[in-house]
Amino acid sequence: MRERRAGHRLSLTPVLATLPPLPLVPVATVPLPGRSPRFDYQSIDPLAHRLYLAHQGDGVIRVIDLRTRRIVRSIAGLPDVHGVLAVPSIQRVFATATATHELVTIDARSGRILRRTQAGVVPDGIAYAPSARRIFVSDERPAGAIVAVDGASGAAIASIALGGSAGNVQYDARADRILVGVETRDEIAVIDPGSLAITRRVHVPGCAANHSLHVSPRLGVTLVGCSRNGRVVELETRSLRSLGSVGGVGHVDVVDIDDGLRRAYVTSEDGIVTTIALAPHRRPRAIGRASIPRAHSVAVDQRTHLVYLPIGRSHGRSALRVLRPTTPRRRLQAGSRR
Repeated sequence: MRERRAGHRLSLTPVLATLPPLPLVPVATVPLPGRSPRFDYQSIDPLAHRLYLAHQGDGVIRVIDLRTRRIVRSIAGLPDVHGVLAVPSIQRVFATATATHELVTIDARSGRILRRTQAGVVPDGIAYAPSARRIFVSDERPAGAIVAVDGASGAAIASIALGGSAGNVQYDARADRILVGVETRDEIAVIDPGSLAITRRVHVPGCAANHSLHVSPRLGVTLVGCSRNGRVVELETRSLRSLGSVGGVGHVDVVDIDDGLRRAYVTSEDGIVTTIALAPHRRPRAIGRASIPRAHSVAVDQRTHLVYLPIGRSHGRSALRVLRPTTPRRRLQAGSRR
């Protein structure tokens, strides 16, 4: 693998001529093995400097060392893998093997599969509540649910009916609660991780099919991706009131936030990738957009601000693009120290 010169910009065509290209420059390319061009969620373990990438079409998690930028392990036996979440505090990695309706518990040190747990019909997203030491899995079936699982043993505890298909699920560390998008009702359901009760339901204004969800405890904001009308809605996390929205982002799939730079990265099933600026007391605004076929998953390393974008190839080899944000160096350094 060879480093690319930092000054070489992505040769991508903006979807909207009114927006500049993505404020990102290539740093490196990591070749990805396998036959399928389909990837899904990613999760970074900042302690072990590892990226866990769900290679959905191959039913494998690719484990990448972020220092050497090489694949150090491939964890197989995960048919149609969608969700993946590294939990360094308990040295576990969790994945949803959607084809077999399972949450799979993996030992982070050895990569060995420790347990398989039935987790609804269409298990997708995963969140961990450290206060209750429980994993929460979103079930995307029409009459959706959240499946609660004991984090230590991997045993199922309960299924929480949502009354609609579940989108992604996130842990709100500030308020110690679970948030889940109920995409067929365009609302956020709030769950107490201890009692497992739904304590509140909040409608997301201007949103159709709120599949994607990302909580930034540090910034106190939550982003909701609306796949049917191609919007991202920013919510103030405590109150869940809307702070504004950005349109034209395509069929939203994965959203991540760089807390230090106050930037969000939005990827979609259409291959539209959008960068959004998040500023206190201001509406969110798109600051870059590009068309990158089969790029619908994104992850941000909060320490380095590097962005990881897997790109599937139907012919030829797929690759993980490593990208650096273009911003004044002193701002990058300030964000890394926080």
